[in-house]
Amino acid sequence: MTNLDIRRAGRAAAAGLIVLGFGVIVACGGPKKEEGMEAPAQPEATAPAEQAAPTPPAPAPEALAPGPEAAAGGAMLGDAQKGKVIYDTYCVACHGPQGKGDGPAAASLTKKPANHSDGNYMNPLPNEELFKVVKEGGASIGKSNLMPAWGATLQDDQVKDVLAYVRSLANPPYAGPR
Repeated sequence: MTNLDIRRAGRAAAAGLIVLGFGVIVACGGPKKEEGMEAPAQPEATAPAEQAAPTPPAPAPEALAPGPEAAAGGAMLGDAQKGKVIYDTYCVACHGPQGKGDGPAAASLTKKPANHSDGNYMNPLPNEELFKVVKEGGASIGKSNLMPAWGATLQDDQVKDVLAYVRSLANPPYAGPR
């Protein structure tokens, strides 16, 4: 291999890294501004870019309404409709639009994101544990350190809204507070 070949290979590698970085930003949707919400700190990228799947239509409003568990002691649950907006902004890149753990960034993660639609897995998890993992990150409960902590970005009420939405994704459906 000649010096010219080595330089060309180095330039190609550098260009590839730039494209990869830009692709990850695009795949994650970049920061989205909502009134009262700050743009998230972007976690360190480890995934190559993939084209994002189109977002399916939003669930019917009655499917997102807080159920009786919210009034009957489910203090950890907030407003599922508000939670969907936050979820679509911060969580879809990894967890996917339907919470199946199949977002555009998930394919290249060494540990796959949780499937929020799997009620057999999600329903037994206590609300306090889910709150902690969103607020403090996966490593805070011994799970993946690739799950970022959103506590500096989201207020406690916003985390509770996300939990209400995540609970609405479960099949079989979530039956009440844990």
